[in-house]
Amino acid sequence: MDIFGIAAWISAACLVASAVFVLTCLKDGRYSERASSIPYCLAALLVFGLVNPFGDTYRRNRRFFLQILNRVVLPFREVTFSDFLLADILTSLAKPLSDLSIASCRMLSFDVAPQGLERDARDIEGDIPGGSGMCRLDSWFPHFILALPFIWRLLQCVRVYRSTREVPNLANALKYFSALPVIYLYSFRYTMPPHMWDESLRGKWLAFALLNSCFCYYWDLTWDWEFGVCSMSVWRGGGLLRTENVYSGIRIWALSGAYTWAVLSNLVLRFVWLHKVSSTMLDLPFISLVACLLEVFRRFQWTYIRIEVALLKESRAASNSH
Repeated sequence: MDIFGIAAWISAACLVASAVFVLTCLKDGRYSERASSIPYCLAALLVFGLVNPFGDTYRRNRRFFLQILNRVVLPFREVTFSDFLLADILTSLAKPLSDLSIASCRMLSFDVAPQGLERDARDIEGDIPGGSGMCRLDSWFPHFILALPFIWRLLQCVRVYRSTREVPNLANALKYFSALPVIYLYSFRYTMPPHMWDESLRGKWLAFALLNSCFCYYWDLTWDWEFGVCSMSVWRGGGLLRTENVYSGIRIWALSGAYTWAVLSNLVLRFVWLHKVSSTMLDLPFISLVACLLEVFRRFQWTYIRIEVALLKESRAASNSH
C-alpha cells in the first residue's frame, strides 16, 4: 500500500538524520555548528518531498493529502470522511505538532546553534527550555498550536450539524471543546512557579483531563466503533461487541479477540497522560517520546475499526436503497 511506502521513506529519512546528528555530536565532542545544520537539511528534505512538482513518486497521494489538509485547516466546506479522519489523526499528533512549531520557530530564527541553547536562571528553576520570543514553552504560540487540531475538529462537527441537524454532532463538538480547558490550564505550568501551579491549578487540570479522557473513551466505543460496551443496548439484551463486520474471511472468535484487545488497550492508552501527575515520571528520559508513540499506536488501531464502521454504514445504506 502507498501509505506504508510513504511512512517507510519518512521514517528512514528521520532515522538517518538522527543517526548522523548523534555521530556528528560524538565526533565533535559536543553540540557543534555542523550538528545544528542537520535539522535544517531534514526539514528541507521533508518539505521538498511533500511539494516536489517534478517527480511522479506518490504524486497522487501527496496532492490528495494537501487537498484534504487544506479542507481541514479551512473547515468551511462540506465535511467528507477523509476530512474528519485526517482531523482526528491530527488531534493525536497535537503534541508532536506543538513541539515541531517550537523547533520550526527556532530554525527560522536561527536559534538552534549552540549559543541558542544557553539558559538563564529562570529557565533552570522553572525547567523551561531556552529560546526567545514565541520559540519558548512559556509563550502562547506552542499551546495555540496544541489546541488547533481540536478547534478544527470542533468546527467540523458544527459544520456537519448545520448541514444535517443531527444532535450527536453537537455532543461530538463538546467532546473536542472539553480538551481546550486541559490545554489552557496546563500551559500555566510553564509560566508559574511549580508550587503555585500545584496549589491553584493542578486539581482543576486533573479534573478536566479525566473528564475529557472518559468522554473520548465513551465516544470511541459507542459512536466511532459502534460497540455496546458503554451504551444502553447492553441492558436491552444487546451484545458488548459487534457481530456485524466487513471481514468475510475472518472467524467471529478471532474478531471478538481483536475487538476485546482494542477496547482494553484503548482504555489504557487513553490515560497515558497520567504520567504527568508524577514528577518522577516526568523526569524519566524519553517519556514524552514514549507517550507520543503510544498515542500514535492507539490512533492507528482506532483508524482501522473506524474505517470498518464507515464501510458498514455504506453497506447498510446500499441495502436500504434496494
